[in-house]
Amino acid sequence: MRDGYMMRRILVGLALLAGSVVMADASLAEGSKQTAGDSVGAKQQIPYLVDGFRSAKFGMGEAEVRSAAAKDFGMAPDAIQRVENPADGTAGLVARLDKLEPAPGPATVTYVFGASSKKLVQVNVVWLSQGDEAKKYRLDYIGAAQRLASYFIKHRWRDDTVLTGVRIGPDSMVAFIGKDEQGRAVEVRLDGVPLFKDKSGEPINQGALLGPVRLRLSYASETEKPDIKRIPKGAF
Repeated sequence: MRDGYMMRRILVGLALLAGSVVMADASLAEGSKQTAGDSVGAKQQIPYLVDGFRSAKFGMGEAEVRSAAAKDFGMAPDAIQRVENPADGTAGLVARLDKLEPAPGPATVTYVFGASSKKLVQVNVVWLSQGDEAKKYRLDYIGAAQRLASYFIKHRWRDDTVLTGVRIGPDSMVAFIGKDEQGRAVEVRLDGVPLFKDKSGEPINQGALLGPVRLRLSYASETEKPDIKRIPKGAF
């Protein structure tokens, strides 16, 4: 009973970290919203610069990123796996970690390289727990999402580009999205969790079958024209 109550309060807290919707359907939102610049002390906030993840910076090549990731996580460079995505022409380097704060369980850090530039364009950090581990740590994942959202919301973002506490699926929500002045974005997404209305506390997805729980933190250098392989116009 207490765990359920705590989950509700945490999700309510996420929903009340309100921003204006620019990157999702406003009809999905369950909480109130306000312009990012309206938050208390916004003028004193330090702007957030989305330039990569830790030592790996946007624009780096694969060799540079491999070296940076190995240094960041104290692992051998050859332990970082290279993968390719034939569907969009991108390539990636994958670092698998036993643990990474703030969420429990194993984490996977994927560095994505553009189809044409061959340079780092996106980083995805994913925590995933399944089965009994998901049941055990679901509350911790919710708390981790709240911590990340609270961290990012304290910074200053480009006007009208902040979104927080918005439901995007039966058991999914965006805890935070923000764009910096150059249009580069950070997103915190949570899947496999119970959701509640921010004011009444009534369950939104009472009948949802909660399976694996996943927390994803993404850094993207381009959100409108991603560097991927496309079918030429008029080819078909």
